[in-house]
Amino acid sequence: MPFNGTEGNEISLSRAAEMTKAYREANPGKTQCTFVGANILRKLLEQPNSQGIRFYFALNGETTSLVAVSANEQEDDLIGDGYLVADEGTSGPPTMGISNVLNS
Repeated sequence: MPFNGTEGNEISLSRAAEMTKAYREANPGKTQCTFVGANILRKLLEQPNSQGIRFYFALNGETTSLVAVSANEQEDDLIGDGYLVADEGTSGPPTMGISNVLNS
């Protein structure tokens, strides 16, 4: 089914807490999150034909990371000459902010 920009759903904080806790328990000592700033996300969304952003899980040495690319209506990654690929972000821990139900 083609992408139309409405993919994804809002979930409750309690469901998000369950999901992130399950991940932390299955991956003790591993990266728990990656922060990607608004500027790079806007740039990805503003690329011609972008219907949203696809995130790929990646390894940067031993650290889990994300690679982000725009995707078009045909579900194709917008990559190649002139298209932006975002990487690395800021991983947590250590940059996690205050403890909350999503990270502790």
